[in-house]
Amino acid sequence: MVETRYLKRTVAFWQFVNAVDLNPLNQVDWAGFMAEVAENARHGRSRHEIDDSEITGRAYTRDDVDNLVLTKVRDDMPRQQSRSTGDVADMATTSEDWEVVESAFIHFLPFGNVFSILRSQITAPSPQAVARWINKTKILDVQLAVEPVIDPERWTRLRQAGGVSSLEIAGPSAVLRQPVRGPLDHYLHPARHTTGKVLIKIDVGRSRNPADAAQRHDLYLATEELERAIGTENLNKAKVRVFDEDADGVPTEMINLLRQRFTIQRHIALNSERRASVSEPSALDAIMTAVEKFDDDLRAAVRDDPMA
Repeated sequence: MVETRYLKRTVAFWQFVNAVDLNPLNQVDWAGFMAEVAENARHGRSRHEIDDSEITGRAYTRDDVDNLVLTKVRDDMPRQQSRSTGDVADMATTSEDWEVVESAFIHFLPFGNVFSILRSQITAPSPQAVARWINKTKILDVQLAVEPVIDPERWTRLRQAGGVSSLEIAGPSAVLRQPVRGPLDHYLHPARHTTGKVLIKIDVGRSRNPADAAQRHDLYLATEELERAIGTENLNKAKVRVFDEDADGVPTEMINLLRQRFTIQRHIALNSERRASVSEPSALDAIMTAVEKFDDDLRAAVRDDPMA
């Protein structure tokens, strides 16, 4: 009997918002949306180009609930190695019609337009790609963007301080190369010219002169954009030191952004010894255990959105 193998993967929670003004939306009928997705797939209308990659979406039913599975074609073909000899050889797909893909598994929660996502690899379709793919389907009459669901009480400290004097980020360059706006685009410039893990640390002055205050405001905006555009679930480090811009008595402290998110790691059963990939049942079962754990806190968080 072959022993079941497991991988650790992160389940994260995001919220759809209006792409025009980033305001919350009326609750979308996600069951109806998924019915349209399934119909489109039957007519060959499920593949769309997102950020220069082809992403295909389809419905997958688990426990009578339709979930969205997005797959993106890999840029390269993985290789295989012999356990006994160490020899390395190329892998081949079933035929030229088959492609190697990475998957994102998405479950829509019944409140707040919140969704949970588990990705087979960090280069699988991102939460931002989920929104862009949905927009490409033209099923909904509104353009979507996404924002992370964040613990309101912890994020309030940053909002009250109003400034950031230090920002430290560490993570894979593939994650940090995602499109961003504003000051963060400048700060992440080194990640666009390297591979592997990247460490970026920015410190600015703590005096109250206008130049230092402007730099702290830029770091504050970069922190918000980091959460909105990239998220922190696939970063190794994301810390900020807050600065009390209005001298209201907000303590100067380091905030670990990795602890402000509703994320959790789960063990995912691989579908077999020889085909060590993440399957839909194992991914969605892991997602549902995370949903059960965070349900009450998620409902509270989207009632009082700290990033609105």
